[in-house]
Amino acid sequence: MIMASTYDLREACYTSPSGKKFYFEYDSNLSSETDLKTATFTFPDRDGALVVPLGLGGRKFSFSCKFYGFNCLVKANQFEEGLKERGYGELVHPLYGVHKVVPTGSISHSDDVVSGINVSSVSVTFAETLIDVSVINSEIVSVDEIKSDVENFEKKSTLEYVKDFVSDRIQDAVWAANMFKKGLRIATDSLEKIARAEKNIAAKWENIQFELFNSIDSLVTAADDVAIQTVKLIRLPATTLITAGEKIEAYASAIREIISDFKNNPANITNAKNQWAATRLMLNSLVTAVAGGVAVTDSSSSVSFKSREEAVKAATDIAELYDEVIEYEEKNVDKDYFVETGEGYDSMRDVVSNSIQHIIDSSFSLPSRKSIILGEDRQIVELVYELYGNLNRLDEFIVDNNLNYNEIEVIPMGREVAYYV
Repeated sequence: MIMASTYDLREACYTSPSGKKFYFEYDSNLSSETDLKTATFTFPDRDGALVVPLGLGGRKFSFSCKFYGFNCLVKANQFEEGLKERGYGELVHPLYGVHKVVPTGSISHSDDVVSGINVSSVSVTFAETLIDVSVINSEIVSVDEIKSDVENFEKKSTLEYVKDFVSDRIQDAVWAANMFKKGLRIATDSLEKIARAEKNIAAKWENIQFELFNSIDSLVTAADDVAIQTVKLIRLPATTLITAGEKIEAYASAIREIISDFKNNPANITNAKNQWAATRLMLNSLVTAVAGGVAVTDSSSSVSFKSREEAVKAATDIAELYDEVIEYEEKNVDKDYFVETGEGYDSMRDVVSNSIQHIIDSSFSLPSRKSIILGEDRQIVELVYELYGNLNRLDEFIVDNNLNYNEIEVIPMGREVAYYV
């Protein structure tokens, strides 16, 4: 077994986006993590699954960075400031080479004032990133661009549904209308709570629902109206001024309920086509709505992200929902009667990609969530004033750290607390 000798190791260094270099020591157990991108396909008449490799995702490097000496705390604080800079940095890893990276997750700073004098530790995870000059130099995607993409999706997905809808026989049209109503009720049940978070949104929600369900009864002659109203209804709850997490949770529930309810066994090919056209319209509308809704409303003071980590999580969750829907749709496309994705798919992709880029770009201006482990008992007022320079965020600090009654008086040594910088 070949072991890496000290002569094989590089000096660990992080260069921040502004060009500042930070050298640090580290724990002896070095590791990296790489995401493998795959697609899994299962077949009803066969056990097992076909797993298709799709390449590699990003690589992650976690460190407990050590700073020694009488000025270790100053070095650690300066390092943290470098981690919070907006943009892309460079990591010289002791074993795994040089990588363009972005610090991710939470920054954890600990100082042992008893047995660890003259040692400061900062834990952070660096995520490798692809650097594209055109992306770095591009302007942040504006809210107006996203709204335009959403309107384009409404038009394209409506045209796509009308094109795919088949109404040769009355009994098929009746079956399609009943199936459409069932799927729509599944979606509205999941979105009902957040749709009623604001009175003006709730009133519009009621009106559109009433008109839409009446229109579905005349689906043969009103397919375009039904599709337009469906997109508008599904998008409405995403415009409420609630947190991104609440929106994503509600829309994820609607997506998974619709997928779970879908049965690929209608009586004939016409019914199968109509079922798929309606299901795809609803799934694509749900993904588009939550992506655009989170991106457009994140600038409101009442729902804005508190930290960079919160914004990145929202963007990641939206991307995962999008992947979930795309994987499901591609798995169900069949040459006999399921229709291939078209312009509706393209316009959905534009909304999602631009929304995620807007969220990520905007996140660089947000504070980072920092956690520390207390080396001694602390009075909460004294601690909050030390962290923020005032007591304006005292209540937020209590709620965010879920402090109990006793901890509000004195936060004990060893307790981990978080704040935003």
